[in-house]
Amino acid sequence: MRNKNNLIFIIPVYNEEEVIEKVIENIFFNLKKFEFKILLINDGSKDKSLDKIKIIKEKYTEKVEYIDQENIGHGPTVIKGYKYAIDNDYEYIFQIDSDNQFDILDFEKLWIYREKYHLISGLRKKRKDTLIRKYLTNIVKIFIFILFFVKIKDSNCPFRLIQKDFLVKALENIKSEILIPNIFISIIAAKNKSLFFTEITH
Repeated sequence: MRNKNNLIFIIPVYNEEEVIEKVIENIFFNLKKFEFKILLINDGSKDKSLDKIKIIKEKYTEKVEYIDQENIGHGPTVIKGYKYAIDNDYEYIFQIDSDNQFDILDFEKLWIYREKYHLISGLRKKRKDTLIRKYLTNIVKIFIFILFFVKIKDSNCPFRLIQKDFLVKALENIKSEILIPNIFISIIAAKNKSLFFTEITH
């Protein structure tokens, strides 16, 4: 029988004291039919994010775990979360950022494809970001195609569901200190023809 706790949310946190409680509340309120655990990783926040995380932990007890660490950057923090999920044998790992830029209801759009693809990622088709961010995304898309011969629509979207066995193999080829692990995980999935995108709200 499959363990009911086969799903974990990995959420890196850096200076999000104003929204982190809202993000977690939205997850628990809108995804009541799912069994999951949340891992919050405070990456050396300079505001009161850690205090907010402790309040969240006290409220949700066994449903939430957290790690407090010195600042190492978003990429290494995400990898740390992935390794935690692997070490604790979670079958599916969902990574989302803590800045409240996504509609958590879109999670179900990813979940329905979990048995067909190793990596299911959100696609920010109507992306509400600065022109510089959008420009950089297009530049990255071009470089990925030139260097790896794969077309990836949104390689670094922080709204992604990953199958554990695939992630284990992917991390074998990625250094822990890399700044953009999600891009390389997307490339590996694309080359394995196991990457799928579904449009989400941003």
